[in-house]
Amino acid sequence: MIECNSKSHIEVPETLEELQSIVNSAIDSRITVKVVGSRHSYTDVICTAGIPIHMKAEFKVVPSYKLIIHNWEAEEDLLIESPDELINMAKKEDLFQFWWFPTSSNLVISQGKQIDYNLLSYAKLNLAPNVSPLAASVGSYIVEFLQYINSTYLMDKIQKNTVESLYRATFGKESMYVYDKGEYANTAYGFSHDLMANKCQSCPWGNGVDKIPMVGIDYSVSLPLRMFSEVIADMKKLLDKYPTSFPWFGLYFRFSTNNRGVMSVASGEEHFHIEWLSVLRKNQYDDAPYGISIYQSLYQLLINKYGGRPHWGKTGLAYLNHDTISSRYYLEVFQKAMQKYDPNGIFLNKFGKRLLGSGDEAYDIPSKVTRCAIGNYCICKKDSDCPKNYKCGSLAGYKVCY
Repeated sequence: MIECNSKSHIEVPETLEELQSIVNSAIDSRITVKVVGSRHSYTDVICTAGIPIHMKAEFKVVPSYKLIIHNWEAEEDLLIESPDELINMAKKEDLFQFWWFPTSSNLVISQGKQIDYNLLSYAKLNLAPNVSPLAASVGSYIVEFLQYINSTYLMDKIQKNTVESLYRATFGKESMYVYDKGEYANTAYGFSHDLMANKCQSCPWGNGVDKIPMVGIDYSVSLPLRMFSEVIADMKKLLDKYPTSFPWFGLYFRFSTNNRGVMSVASGEEHFHIEWLSVLRKNQYDDAPYGISIYQSLYQLLINKYGGRPHWGKTGLAYLNHDTISSRYYLEVFQKAMQKYDPNGIFLNKFGKRLLGSGDEAYDIPSKVTRCAIGNYCICKKDSDCPKNYKCGSLAGYKVCY
């Protein structure tokens, strides 16, 4: 029996071999392995029959800084006819991002510069506001109703509200930037971490009275910047042929410089990133989310034709598979590092197995999932992979549910 004494049972390995030996012992003894840190104290680990491992690591600390950010609306022509101008704008700014709304033919552009650290400023990002349980439930049922009736007209109205919320105060949707007391902010001044990310304690998607979460599905992909004009032209062609709203967040674009990380979505050269959001239905295992056929076609276009890199944490198993990973990243370099530092596979989880291509066990799908294409667990092969009343077929050259 392990006593709850934080001064006992502490292992401090000095070498990789010692660490592997400790973990092997824990596995043989069926003891939970936990890393001591912000989530687990020494006492917490020991009192739950774990072995605490004290590890040393070095981090590069970047000093906090402040930004001034201004969002503004522009015509779609700037993107379609002058894509290089947008790239030049991005390279001149400390922060640059934009949203494209094809069915309303407009953009919202966000430009930011670093400012004096001592300037008093308190604005923050408000994309994930805190809401009451009642408001969360009402909002989720409105979203469900809109998807149930599948009205392009109403989805365009929701999209218009989203567009306006990105650059001005609007009724029915929280503004993108606010001050501490909730006042709308554009231009926004504040700490970079407050303006570029925000956390919610009572989030709109998981705080409803009915306790049924509103689940989002992200489509996120990175592509070489040298392909920007060509990609935009193909996207425009597809979305002109099959007009589809992006009501929840538009088509969100960002840019990044070359990254040294061998498995980074921006490794090797400059990249741009595209992201959009789909919201699953209340019956997420059977019913079709809005826009599924066009969203799937667009994503496959970007992945298959242009060799896009799927986002590591925002992509379904249908796209983030071994074949896709191995053809887009420096996987051999990463595999050599895995073999060097973990030759016995002690830390090899299902994600690691997927990187190594070591079997079907790396692709577990939740038991409730039978229509695998809804959540991008698969690209449909038969009608039963798709939502109720949908068929699997070819659209714009790709297998999708329609």
